[in-house]
Amino acid sequence: MKRGARDDDDLGCDVCGSESGNSSPATLYCLDCCQNMCQHCAGYHAKFASTKGHEVVHTGPLDSITTRPGEMDWCERHTNRRKELYCRDCGSTICLKCYTEKHNLHTCFHIGAGADEMHEQMQQTVEEMKRLRTNDEAEERDLFRARSDILDQVTTDYYLKFRHFVNFSYPVLRIFSCGKKCFAPKVD
Repeated sequence: MKRGARDDDDLGCDVCGSESGNSSPATLYCLDCCQNMCQHCAGYHAKFASTKGHEVVHTGPLDSITTRPGEMDWCERHTNRRKELYCRDCGSTICLKCYTEKHNLHTCFHIGAGADEMHEQMQQTVEEMKRLRTNDEAEERDLFRARSDILDQVTTDYYLKFRHFVNFSYPVLRIFSCGKKCFAPKVD
């Protein structure tokens, strides 16, 4: 049995190949049985009560949904079992045997459900980040307006004080600029 080995492109069917020695090309792979199957054997596989709930994937080119058998996450302790559960307490993926031996008192759930939960949490985090970014942009605009208002007020105050100073100082400067002429008696 080839456990997802993808060294060659012409994998033979593990089911009919084990019976006759001549196997049809495998186009499917059962993730539960770890067997390559041809279309004909996969049809029977889907009909038997003991195997009809198994997850069977195409072994052709990867698309966004299918998983190649070699890319499955296999348990390090139980090498013939794939990881199917996520242990929230430990933050790790585990196989069913690990669950019964070590994790049965932990909060565990199917990897798909865990992925859905994490996806939703990520979406909530993204929405929160967008909201915070919008708030930051609004605060930045408010600060820019406040800075602009302060600069306008300072400029206006400075201008008014300068004008008052000029209006007050002008007569005094006029007196000093005329010098002695202004205070000297007029000679006729």
